[in-house]
Amino acid sequence: MYSRLVGSSKSIQKVREEVEAVGRVPWPIRIEGPTGVGKGLVARLIHEASARKGAFIMAPVTMVAAGLEVGSLTDHVKGAFTGASQDQAGPFEAAHRGTLFLDEIGSVTPAVQAALLHLPGRR
Repeated sequence: MYSRLVGSSKSIQKVREEVEAVGRVPWPIRIEGPTGVGKGLVARLIHEASARKGAFIMAPVTMVAAGLEVGSLTDHVKGAFTGASQDQAGPFEAAHRGTLFLDEIGSVTPAVQAALLHLPGRR
C-alpha cells in the first residue's frame, strides 16, 4: 500500500506510521501542509488503511463558485434550479461510508466555510 509514498527517511517512516494509526480512527481528521506536498495522497492512503467501505472522493473546494456553495457540494434533483438537467449526487453523498477529502479547505472564502458548517449531518 505504501509504495506510492516514496522515500526512506525518518520523516517518511513517521508519515507511514501515522497513516496506519490514523486509519483506525472513526472521526474526521485534518491534513496540513503546503500545496504540492502530497496531502491528497496521504488522505487516500489513510482511507485505504481504514475500515471504511465507501469510496474515496476528492472535492477541490477552491473551485466552488460564489453563491453556489451549498448547491455545488450537495446532491440535487432534476429541475431543482436552472441548469439542473439531471439528478446528481454531490461529493458528500458520493463519499457516504467512505472518505471525503476537501482539498485546499483553508483557502476557501468565509461564505464557503459557513456553508460547510451548516450542511446537515449524516449518520
